[in-house]
Amino acid sequence: MVMAPLKYCFNINATIERLQLSHKKKHMRLLLSLLVIFLIIVTGCDKEKLEKDSVSNIYKGTFIRTAPNVKYAPADVTLILDSNSFSGTSDTRNYPAICSGKIKIEGQKLVAVNACMFTADFDWTFIFNGEYEMDIFGNELTLTRSYPGNVYDYYILQKQ
Repeated sequence: MVMAPLKYCFNINATIERLQLSHKKKHMRLLLSLLVIFLIIVTGCDKEKLEKDSVSNIYKGTFIRTAPNVKYAPADVTLILDSNSFSGTSDTRNYPAICSGKIKIEGQKLVAVNACMFTADFDWTFIFNGEYEMDIFGNELTLTRSYPGNVYDYYILQKQ
């Protein structure tokens, strides 16, 4: 039996390990590519369009504004949505100022047009008005509105 010099054995072992590692990398790339394609398909699909009647209900829950370096308190709110109108209240005066008005549902967005008159003694960005992203999970309705500077309003509501 002929023995190869020791230095060649190490080179062969190193080459085999390098080939095995290269083979594993190819499999990992393939798996990663398949995962990325799957995620694109899953997240890229259009969300089901919401019907006006599917959100028509009485909702109770919490309103909170978030902003960098500012801590806002939550408020208990009631929001009544009909097929094309809304009304509601908050346990804190003008935080948020809900009152009443018209709504329009456009895909995953709820557009509110507040019909009430307000005094000038508070921040009018707290008025329930404008465009909100709408997410429904079971009996929970979440409305989100964003403002410049990473400021967000969240209505986290439960269907009654």
